[in-house]
Amino acid sequence: MKLKNIKIFLLLSLVIYLLTAFNCQVRVKNKEVKKIIRQQVKNLSQKNLQKITSISFTNLNLTEVPEVISYMKNLDNLDLSGNKISRIPNFIKNNQKLLQLNLSNNELVNFPKDILTLKSLEILYLSNNKIFEIPDGINSLQKLKELYISNNELADISDNFIELYNIKYLDLSNNRLTKIPSYYNPSLLYINLENNLLES
Repeated sequence: MKLKNIKIFLLLSLVIYLLTAFNCQVRVKNKEVKKIIRQQVKNLSQKNLQKITSISFTNLNLTEVPEVISYMKNLDNLDLSGNKISRIPNFIKNNQKLLQLNLSNNELVNFPKDILTLKSLEILYLSNNKIFEIPDGINSLQKLKELYISNNELADISDNFIELYNIKYLDLSNNRLTKIPSYYNPSLLYINLENNLLES
């Protein structure tokens, strides 16, 4: 299958999400688009979708993660920033080769725990959401080098956070933190704690 056909498939998969902002009459057409997409899925082999290593769905007003991503097993860079996504579906587990994931500027309240299964992840952007805690399992991301989670509602950090031994860049600014775990991490090169509620 040619790259052109893959692009058509991806474009069609976006149409469903873009149409949700319109009226009921358009939603009827939306069902027709879904049928087209299903047919495209049948026509495209997983092998062709696996050729895609980087994709961006930024600033599209999406409320859900496009399911087409689950077919891209070799994806190493995924950008979903600037949308209205409030949850991350568990099919993200299929993308075990992800190195960089951008979920900033969305409507996440809970830290997406399925992300903790992405053992290859090195860079994670979660800034400008509504996340109020970092889960205990954060230490499972042992290859994580950069974490940007500024402008959220964080009030506390799990003690397991100190077990991110390879973290180099950490942005926790503009949250509600009153304390952070005391530890020394020789790999850490940059940390931003501005505009929190930390005691002097």
